Amino acid sequence: MLCLLLLIGCQKEEVAKSSKESLLALPEFITEGNELSLYGFLLPEQTKIVKEKVDGRSTARFVFPTGVKLVGLNKDNSLSFSLQESYTCTGDCKKGCDVVRLGNDVGCSACEDTNKPPCTGQYTSPSESLKVGFVDMNVGVSLLKKSDKKKFISTPSWEILSQIPEVTKAIEDFNTKYYGTPKPDDSFENVEKKGYIINLFGSPAVYYIPTSYFKNNPQARTEDYYEELESESGGGSVTCTCESGTRCTKEAIKSMGMTIGHKCVSGSNCTKCKMSW
Repeated sequence: MLCLLLLIGCQKEEVAKSSKESLLALPEFITEGNELSLYGFLLPEQTKIVKEKVDGRSTARFVFPTGVKLVGLNKDNSLSFSLQESYTCTGDCKKGCDVVRLGNDVGCSACEDTNKPPCTGQYTSPSESLKVGFVDMNVGVSLLKKSDKKKFISTPSWEILSQIPEVTKAIEDFNTKYYGTPKPDDSFENVEKKGYIINLFGSPAVYYIPTSYFKNNPQARTEDYYEELESESGGGSVTCTCESGTRCTKEAIKSMGMTIGHKCVSGSNCTKCKMSW
């Protein structure tokens, strides 16, 4: 089956709380060899570090390169391209349910309609964002050339990437080019194919292309041009082993006509199921 395996790794080092001295030591731009992290994700190269005074305190503000966005999934599954604090007031009344912030206190104004439910407020802060990462909107989806430098940014999970319209549209266009349909179905499961490394909006990933595509398009460059996935066939390298019982079966996890992961199903005949990759 057409397979997209997100191979995402992040360093978990946090930037230390900045003092005036440490701010003076920060570079103006993050260049190759300089690594800083935010929420456990490495900041992209060419991120600008603006040092300034706010209420008499020294602070550092990060300005990401054009087209590179910090995106996260909030607890309510809403997608956020900016990790600013927010508060939302919800209520079905003619007057009230306004968001009111006084100093550090924030809340909803009272609903004046006594026959209506009270206003409800929901607070979202950067610390409540889950699976945060960077998306490079300049890159799109492309096969990785052997001559390309293998540099990627700290990207979010597939759960986030699949919700971004630009990402899903680019993947559908990619599928249409190589499979003839934006969302390949199970009929492509047993088609002979080869895996290639791709750049998925800044994320390293594996994409499987039917060998028939290159046979039908002899002008397309393959082995001598693009980075192939070594020692892995279209079935993937994931294996499932039952260590206590009789059977532990591998199943594909699919989305948008692609295999984005695997699971090992133990069923009733296996009490200890192991996945290896």
